[in-house]
Amino acid sequence: LNMLRYGPILRTLPSWKHVAPLIRVHVRVPSRSVSKWNVFGWYKENAKTEKQIQLRDQLQEGAFHEYKQFANDPKGKLFTISDKPIPKHKAAAFPPISGTSMSLKKVELPASFDSSQPTFVGVTTKPFYGADMVDSWRIPFEHTFPAYPTWQVVTMENVLYMSVGPVMQLAQRSSVDKSRRDRYLYHYEKPHITDVNPITTALGLSNSFVGYVFIVQDGLVRWRG
Repeated sequence: LNMLRYGPILRTLPSWKHVAPLIRVHVRVPSRSVSKWNVFGWYKENAKTEKQIQLRDQLQEGAFHEYKQFANDPKGKLFTISDKPIPKHKAAAFPPISGTSMSLKKVELPASFDSSQPTFVGVTTKPFYGADMVDSWRIPFEHTFPAYPTWQVVTMENVLYMSVGPVMQLAQRSSVDKSRRDRYLYHYEKPHITDVNPITTALGLSNSFVGYVFIVQDGLVRWRG
């Protein structure tokens, strides 16, 4: 399930000499030995570089792990939030995201953010999952801080979503208030064959069924929930 989504299963191996033995063993040995020599097992035992470790962790999760995690905690409380902002010197940069807004305008983030003030950003990785979780933060935020802008992003890395996404966006458009449509966008990330997804990695989007929220200022993620 994750080969195309998180991939490069073979290209990040130290050298191509590792590829043939993995394929040969997988084909010829009895099934009881496959788990020891398949590429998942190789990453589990041999991942050393930062990229290999990221791939190892993501490959061990996948869709079934995400669904089980979400089923056990439908409210999506994956981690404990902080009541204080992330110090500026420790804050990560908000990754570049380009997409089409609900008002059908091209948008580039974080360039479109007003760097002079905190910006609320809700992010989901499926069109109809997690939006209610984002709203549970967005609505109180807008009531408490009406002067601060709020954005919502649906970022998808899935060939099927890429093909039907525009239709889903039009279907969802009517449910989004007109005042928010310029700041509610769909982003399509091409499946990564030779790298991890830069957006999900940078923002820590570990479960695609969950909605995530961020406070961004000066291009830096100062808080996340």
